[in-house]
Amino acid sequence: MKAQRLERTRQITMNKIIVIGTTHSEKGRCTSDSLYNILKDIKPQVLYLEAKPIDYKKVLKNQLQDSLETQAIKQYLMTQTLNHHAVDLNDMPSREKFRKMLNTFNRNPEYQRVMDEYNDLCHFHGFKFLNSANADQMQDYLNFLESDIVKSINNKELTDIYNEALDLHTSRENHWISKITEQQAKTEFQEGVFLVGAGHRVTIKEKLDLLKQSTIHWDFEYFRS
Repeated sequence: MKAQRLERTRQITMNKIIVIGTTHSEKGRCTSDSLYNILKDIKPQVLYLEAKPIDYKKVLKNQLQDSLETQAIKQYLMTQTLNHHAVDLNDMPSREKFRKMLNTFNRNPEYQRVMDEYNDLCHFHGFKFLNSANADQMQDYLNFLESDIVKSINNKELTDIYNEALDLHTSRENHWISKITEQQAKTEFQEGVFLVGAGHRVTIKEKLDLLKQSTIHWDFEYFRS
């Protein structure tokens, strides 16, 4: 009982980050207005965003095109004061580098079937689906299919690009966790939000599970309460 009370006390006093899986462009019920309403409901004291800091500064000055997330953030900042930080790597290869690999995945019938179902559910159910156990399971299956497709084709060029993509994926997620942890140590807040592509939820959870301890309570369950 004493250990349980200590654990409850530890969670209460820890800073909490609510992780909201997003899509970077509007799809059906996944809109900037919908995300804005989520932010209004949470009322975070700090917000972290999957975006390059150098690009985010330009977006805030209207020098680069908005994403779904930045539209919602700008709308929120019109009426609320909020510390907000972009936490991605500045130096990354162009998505075009991985285009051939992505096209290979999309030509696989099973992969395309799952992607179509995922996109349909995203369209009709919005952020609630993107942050559901069902979406996480589908994303985990897509990750498995990608690995299986690469192994079955057994082409060195494809394998090398796939491994590079995995390494980049890992580096980015570790960087996000590190930057958020570093930032929260500098400031006092009770509740923050991390807006990140929904496809990263599964692998971020896996990385957090490997941490022996964390000064942050990472909450992936906002839509399940």
